[in-house]
Amino acid sequence: MSTKVNVAPVQEINVPFINGFAAVSNHKNSYYKNQFGEVALIFSVKRADNSTFSGIHVVANIPVVFRPNIATNIPMASAFPNNSYALIDSSGNLTVSTSGIQMPSMAGAIIYRAP
Repeated sequence: MSTKVNVAPVQEINVPFINGFAAVSNHKNSYYKNQFGEVALIFSVKRADNSTFSGIHVVANIPVVFRPNIATNIPMASAFPNNSYALIDSSGNLTVSTSGIQMPSMAGAIIYRAP
């Protein structure tokens, strides 16, 4: 009996940034769904014009088959020690919050289940 698991290859899709936001170049910005319904979302986002940003912003919208059933918090990477966060909701909105600090970019990664 073999203990190997056959895993189907996945196709990575670029994150569809909106509202004047863009991918940080030379950083991974993609998502995919595996055969078990797990979605991996990895992003690094900045303003398209390279200006800093603060506050709460919807920066991308993920297609229906990749959306979680409930809003899901995303761990954040930041050069600033603050309460920055990101979440993806059941409408597919990827929202980031800088907690009022001017930020040049934000990055995050999460794996969650999608129906």
